[in-house]
Amino acid sequence: RLMNLRKLIIRGICSSRCVLSHIRAPRLRSLHLVHINSSGVFAHPTENEPGDSEDEARDFSRSPWTDHATGMGLRKFFAPEEDEMEGAGPPLKELVMDYADLRTKDFRWLFARLQSLERFIIVASDLSDNVLRALSSPDPDDLLASSEHDEIVVPVPRLAKLKMSKCQKVSGDAVVRMVRSRAMAAQRGVVLPFEE
Repeated sequence: RLMNLRKLIIRGICSSRCVLSHIRAPRLRSLHLVHINSSGVFAHPTENEPGDSEDEARDFSRSPWTDHATGMGLRKFFAPEEDEMEGAGPPLKELVMDYADLRTKDFRWLFARLQSLERFIIVASDLSDNVLRALSSPDPDDLLASSEHDEIVVPVPRLAKLKMSKCQKVSGDAVVRMVRSRAMAAQRGVVLPFEE
């Protein structure tokens, strides 16, 4: 439990899950995952936690094992502790993923929980159009029409700076749809507008 940790950089290790699953940093502001993708498979002692199933999206990946391991580590890292409120987690402002990747289901899980995230940089990812759909804002009219029980989640509502570099699986149409949805939602005050 690292109460004063504000920035964490995990670089060039075999299993980010081994690190992320065992750290609690309730005041973390910046997380960098760098050069952790690998086509190799390494044994990990923890299995069958919630989310350990296959990715239903079946999106292409050149590093499926590390995508799974990193996603499961982040699920544990951002899951609320038993003595905290449901949904609580570090108030992350910046996430950098450079040659680090997740399964589509883990991107979706993370976007729904990173309510404080302002800056997201992702480099050399196999993320797909499905991930950009998960990053898109719901239609503002749907949000206005919903009740408290509908549980429509706005992904990363404070995201103002987004950089995607060498993400060769996404289509231009998906990028445009995501940016348009967030721009329309920003006009209605649902999300912050993109600055960069």
